[in-house]
Amino acid sequence: MVVFSISYITSAILFYRLGLGDASLVYANIVNLSARVLYCLVFVDGYFKKASSTSAVHFRLDKVLPPRGLWVISVISAVMIYVSERRLNANELALQLGRRAVMNFSVLFHVAIGLSLAILCILTWWTVSGRYLNLLLRRKVE
Repeated sequence: MVVFSISYITSAILFYRLGLGDASLVYANIVNLSARVLYCLVFVDGYFKKASSTSAVHFRLDKVLPPRGLWVISVISAVMIYVSERRLNANELALQLGRRAVMNFSVLFHVAIGLSLAILCILTWWTVSGRYLNLLLRRKVE
């Protein structure tokens, strides 16, 4: 925990000095949580290798990552949101109009695009991962 705390503080200071302002805390948290995830992955991998030395069951990264279809739709959604924001100037309008931006057509259209893509990502996740979810639910019932 001390190492993770030091990495958080160090990265927060570094990002702040790079001129990111308050966002430096968010990026420092991303660095900290990423380091924790990597540590957990290494720990779990070592545990499964020791515990199942005779069997063929090992921790595999491809079994815990989201399916490829979800990665693809997520990247496409991120690009579409970026393009939408650039073309509609939603951030610029929000800064200029303040609260009145909620009623602006461009801002509303940008939000509608983001919401539609979020629903598409959730539906993709459900259809691609649904078989795993059904297996987990069946095991709980039994």
